[in-house]
Amino acid sequence: MRANAWLQSLWAQRVVDALAEAGALPGAARPLGPSAQALRARLSRITGGDGLAEACDALTDVLAMAMLRQRPVDAVRDVLDSTRHPALLTNGARWCLDGNAAASALLGIAREELRLHRLDDFVPRRWRRALAGRWNGFEAGATTAGALLLIAAGGHEITAGYTAASNLASDRHLIVVERIDGVRYGPWLASSTAQRDAPILRPREREILSLVASGRTSAGIALQLDLSRNTVESHIRNAVVRLGAANRTQAVVMALRRGEIALPEPAEPGAA
Repeated sequence: MRANAWLQSLWAQRVVDALAEAGALPGAARPLGPSAQALRARLSRITGGDGLAEACDALTDVLAMAMLRQRPVDAVRDVLDSTRHPALLTNGARWCLDGNAAASALLGIAREELRLHRLDDFVPRRWRRALAGRWNGFEAGATTAGALLLIAAGGHEITAGYTAASNLASDRHLIVVERIDGVRYGPWLASSTAQRDAPILRPREREILSLVASGRTSAGIALQLDLSRNTVESHIRNAVVRLGAANRTQAVVMALRRGEIALPEPAEPGAA
């Protein structure tokens, strides 16, 4: 355990050092200033870990600094590679500008070829209008989370949880994903490949968490269900606690794996 922690800290230090040398971090002179020290601590917590939302948060901070200072591509790539989670950098037209090795492996596409694709190329055709609908809401907000069906090279379909952050710099967005194995789409508790553990979520919590998985924001869920936003947030917090998750994104991933919720196919083109 101590050795793993030491290696993670060393890897995070190397990422910070590379950014500092490229001028992507403020106060690049050694020793590292307080902001860089804080960044190293955050990267140490998420490198090789399971914190999907935390990885997105940390990457958002450092990518924003690197891009706002118009640093070399290598500096941005060092940041993308600081997490084991597949990560994609896109523009508002949903073109992939870059991605890390994990994203390349997940999608079965060479890293240099990612930029030849739009996000739409990585979802089944029946999901593309749903993606466009989610994207419009995403661009209007700062962050979003949920689950989506992806398609890799060769047509293999992959269920993935995601956390996304918009406008790191002008027209630059970050998406961090996590593969969810053993999940099929349909009504809740209908999955034949999920773990099918005894349900621990209450019906309202399953309903709201399923909407989170569909990319809805708390405000959107509150409007749809005629509830206050505080009530929606309370149900989400309760679901997070019952599942033993760290945040709503991990709660969605865990609930899908358990078979407590399922992300239904779009009922018709354009459904989200």
